[in-house]
Amino acid sequence: MSDQKLAIVIPAYKAEYFDQTLASIAWQSDTRFTLYIGDDASTEDLSSIVEKYNSRIDIVYRRFPENLGGKSLVRQWMRCVDLTHEEWIWVFGDDDIMPKDAVKSFYDFLHSDTRFDVVRFNLAVIDHQGEILYGATSHPGHESSAQFASRVLDRSCRSSASEFIFSRDVYLGTGGFVEFPLGWASDVASWIRFGMEKGIYTIGNEPVRWRLSGNNLSSRQDDHVYLHKIDACIEFTGFLRQHFKLPEDVLFDWMFFHFSLLTKGRRKLNKKLMHIKFVGKVAASRPGSVPAMLRFYKNRKCTYFRKKLWSLRYDLPFGPQ
Repeated sequence: MSDQKLAIVIPAYKAEYFDQTLASIAWQSDTRFTLYIGDDASTEDLSSIVEKYNSRIDIVYRRFPENLGGKSLVRQWMRCVDLTHEEWIWVFGDDDIMPKDAVKSFYDFLHSDTRFDVVRFNLAVIDHQGEILYGATSHPGHESSAQFASRVLDRSCRSSASEFIFSRDVYLGTGGFVEFPLGWASDVASWIRFGMEKGIYTIGNEPVRWRLSGNNLSSRQDDHVYLHKIDACIEFTGFLRQHFKLPEDVLFDWMFFHFSLLTKGRRKLNKKLMHIKFVGKVAASRPGSVPAMLRFYKNRKCTYFRKKLWSLRYDLPFGPQ
């Protein structure tokens, strides 16, 4: 019986770095895997790139007739995972780079320890030219989902979709990926959900290189995407509240940090308008967060937004009647 247990899954759409991604997978020192590629009705020719690697690795390529990722990135991930049957699943980005001994390191882990349902590699961030922007994040050898969530909130670790491998049992047993608008923070929430029972194990070898190219969702800053990302941040913190007891100040600080990233580089007036929308969305979705928001702005001497929050309490459903 074959000892192949790993499915590598690429929900593919962009061609720009796709060849580099496939090359990094074809260079694996251990080839005990099948690569599943779910072409999300791309407007670019992905199939000709895939053909270059058909003789080197075991590939299952499926071009879907309609684009789903534009509506729901998580559902695109799910239909790609549905192509697989292996015991372990690794969802990998179409522009990221896999270290040469990653699959070997995974099997070394599997032969030495079978207690976990979620494993991860360390993560480095690269730019469009493949140059290192941020060096490898060094994770603990093992941590609980609560510890991982805490490090995400205090921004002491970076996380993406591409460095995690999970068991089919935990994927099916927990209901699959957590869905937020645009899939923003869906990966982090999913790893937390998958690791709730047994925690997360780190394979501490060469890092996966996640690409921040300026051509992916993490880089987009148009107003439509901005508002959906704020909705996703709100839903993510709501997800965390369901599972852990966390101070509202910590949750709002995390949301404000991401708001700051999303509005970086905007004109002053546009940034202020976006800030008003951010404050209103957070206050309307979570009335209990308003005191934490007031404390936050007081500590930063943001008089304008403290006054805005104070006035909002009369306009929102939870205000005085």
